[in-house]
Amino acid sequence: MVFNTGMVGYPEALTDPSYRGQILVFTYPSLGNYGVPAGDGGGPQVSPFESDRVQVSGVICARYSEEFSHHRADRSLENWLAGFEVPALTGIDTRALTQHLRTRGLDAALIDQTSALFHLCDNVRYAPGTLAVIQRTSLIDEATALIQRLEASAQL
Repeated sequence: MVFNTGMVGYPEALTDPSYRGQILVFTYPSLGNYGVPAGDGGGPQVSPFESDRVQVSGVICARYSEEFSHHRADRSLENWLAGFEVPALTGIDTRALTQHLRTRGLDAALIDQTSALFHLCDNVRYAPGTLAVIQRTSLIDEATALIQRLEASAQL
């Protein structure tokens, strides 16, 4: 998980190959208000894309606009991400998350769209430090109970 502090340029950031496979946290409080331009760059202007596809594996932002208003836009940020099967989390205090990342270092992360806690833990169970990350970041009471069960089963 890495962060971007830019105020504009989310199409460029999301298609930047240097972010390939990472979850990108945007600190600017709102994304998507100008939409995503057509793939051809809209004429003689330089293309707003760094590559031919969204490179990130996930997006975290405080909020993104479902409506867009730029004259070159042909789709919303939400539709563009969905077209590449890239999940997005909104409603997150991304400035606090960025401070955490700056202080504690970059973290491994997973966005799971199923909301099935057992499935999520099965996916990350064997990653180093995973249980501590789930315990630190989860607000769900069931997570604590699951962590205790996983720790107990690991001791057998």
